[in-house]
Amino acid sequence: MAKLLKELAEWHYEKAVALHYFKYLTLAQKASIFFHDLEHDILRKITGKHEFFEQWNWIKDKQGNKEGLVPPTLVSDIHSFKPWRNEAIHKASPEIDIVTYLKLFQTFVQTIKYFSDVPWTNDINNILNNYKNETIENKKGGRKGITGRTSKSNDSNIRDWKKEIKLKFIKYMKKRFPKNSDSFIETNFNDAFYLINDGKEAGMDFEQIIFENKIPNNFVEKLEKDLINREKNKSRAKYYKISLSYLLDFLDENQDLKYKQ
Repeated sequence: MAKLLKELAEWHYEKAVALHYFKYLTLAQKASIFFHDLEHDILRKITGKHEFFEQWNWIKDKQGNKEGLVPPTLVSDIHSFKPWRNEAIHKASPEIDIVTYLKLFQTFVQTIKYFSDVPWTNDINNILNNYKNETIENKKGGRKGITGRTSKSNDSNIRDWKKEIKLKFIKYMKKRFPKNSDSFIETNFNDAFYLINDGKEAGMDFEQIIFENKIPNNFVEKLEKDLINREKNKSRAKYYKISLSYLLDFLDENQDLKYKQ
């Protein structure tokens, strides 16, 4: 049976964690990206088929309990992924319930794990365990689960500027990294603007960084401390730095698009 390469499995694990903690997308939007990656990369490489239901039929033919055959539960969950995802993105509200999101996330990483034999990372275990606890508390009438609602910005001018440069930045990144998916490039773009909402809490000034075209030496250290204080994954700090560096490179080549205070 076809197996995913270890490097590809680890890359998708890392991306799933990064996407999970990325707060500028709703849970429904994250679910849509999971499905896109499942169909267009993971299942395509496993089956050699290009369309989702062709991929699923190939997997269904391998269903069974004998060694080398796909477990029936996973076959069923993969089959249900598209309807779950469609229900999520077509709801009137941009929010989906936490149980649906958890199921999609778990099916996504379980598919990677089964077809690669690469164990889940601790980050993924923590996400699943935390969400299970959230779900239990929700059922008991306790605190509400994560809604995926976009955080408010501290500066509407930056929001407008972000919209203005977005398409040009994405074209720039596609040219620079042609093998990366559109969704991954857009995630990088939104990551760069993390500081609009939370940077000042960590002692960072987004506008000053853009103006000086320089990331402070203690950028990662400060953001890690801030993320820990807010009970978030501190590993996100390094991704924010990488994404911000891409934005600065883009602005360095396009001085006319630079943010003007």
